[in-house]
Amino acid sequence: MNWFQKISNQSIINEAINRIQYVQNIKKNLNKTNTAKTYPEHIKQQILNQQKILPYYQELIQWMVSQSHLIDPQTQTRWQSQIQYFQEEVNSIQQDILELNKPFNPQEHNAEEAIEWAIETNSNIEEILTLFEIEYETIEFDNNNSVTVLEIGGILKIYDGGQGLIDAYEWVNDIEPEDYITPQNTSEDFWESNQSGNFAYHGTNEEYLPEIIKHGLQPRDATRGLSNKNTGSAVFTSSEKETADNYYDIVLSIDLGAMQKDGYMPEVSYETPIEESQLREAVAHKLGLEDYFAEVEGGLAEDTIIFYGPIPPKYLKQV
Repeated sequence: MNWFQKISNQSIINEAINRIQYVQNIKKNLNKTNTAKTYPEHIKQQILNQQKILPYYQELIQWMVSQSHLIDPQTQTRWQSQIQYFQEEVNSIQQDILELNKPFNPQEHNAEEAIEWAIETNSNIEEILTLFEIEYETIEFDNNNSVTVLEIGGILKIYDGGQGLIDAYEWVNDIEPEDYITPQNTSEDFWESNQSGNFAYHGTNEEYLPEIIKHGLQPRDATRGLSNKNTGSAVFTSSEKETADNYYDIVLSIDLGAMQKDGYMPEVSYETPIEESQLREAVAHKLGLEDYFAEVEGGLAEDTIIFYGPIPPKYLKQV
């Protein structure tokens, strides 16, 4: 190919790009005029807009075909593919136009696309669900939060008033569970349910025992992973003696009944990631996701009890 042919070939391609952009801009502007209030009206207006764009596609195809013989062999395959693409667009539009005067049939349309349209246009999503005969339920949570739960194609979806439908499992993983279920007062519940004869257990090593016997267990910044690094200064214990036995040479029992009898009830919590996972699972179960399980960082135990205050020696006993 000589230099003149190269210039001619590029000139035709540039002209094609301009013509395609022109048609796409017309289509984009027509779509902006679709202000239908219902989804059936939206589909009808969409077809009418396609009818308007049809002559532009046909004219574009005719021009590209007329220029085909001037396109070099290296570009010819892509050129023909583009012509074929636009011809398929024309065929699709012509098929849609044939449906223009037929009554709206939900079975011939994509329910999820209809719901997305309702969300994007701030239309009534419940009208769409009724139109497509999709069963749904509004789940009420704490803090006046609610979500719509529905099933499409065997997949449970959530609409929470945001940008669109979300897979229910993904939604539960992404939320802050405290926004939907108010955490209980762990400390208050702990001491209310405490009974005489209840014990917690703390594991330690021989070298620390004399200091503990003299001064008791003192809060310290002992964390076990990134997820609970903000726990703060506290005494870590377990409700199960076996847990402490597994890691330490010496196990001390803490007489919770005696502490409560003396009116000494420091603030209590469990591992923060575990508390959060329990809230997340509670949200999931309320949605009907009975098989949902929130994973927790390894090394954290559900039987851990954290005391935010010292444990005096008189409540401790080596076991």
